[in-house]
Amino acid sequence: MPIKKVDQLEEGDILASDIGNNQGVVLVKAGVAVTASHVKLLKQWGVLSVQIAEGGPGAAPEVRPEHRERAASQLKSRFGDSLAGQVMARIFETAVEICAERLASEEQYA
Repeated sequence: MPIKKVDQLEEGDILASDIGNNQGVVLVKAGVAVTASHVKLLKQWGVLSVQIAEGGPGAAPEVRPEHRERAASQLKSRFGDSLAGQVMARIFETAVEICAERLASEEQYA
């Protein structure tokens, strides 16, 4: 599998393996198509490079509006009243996108 530096990732690149932080928490799951939000998240966590699946863009499942709606609904209770600030609102948006991609991926492989 090819390895790319995070700075060289292109939107639509497909991750070949889960990307986790130093505490073992998965930040982005394998099979997800990379977005600008993912690149930003990976940089924030200090991830330098990732494995990209061969086949490139198009291999990831389509994230539909209902995936995003379901993800937002699931995450609102976790964020509570903290969404008033601009930073927390942006973190929430990123979390919704990542969760929506996971839901789409689970649906594809179910």
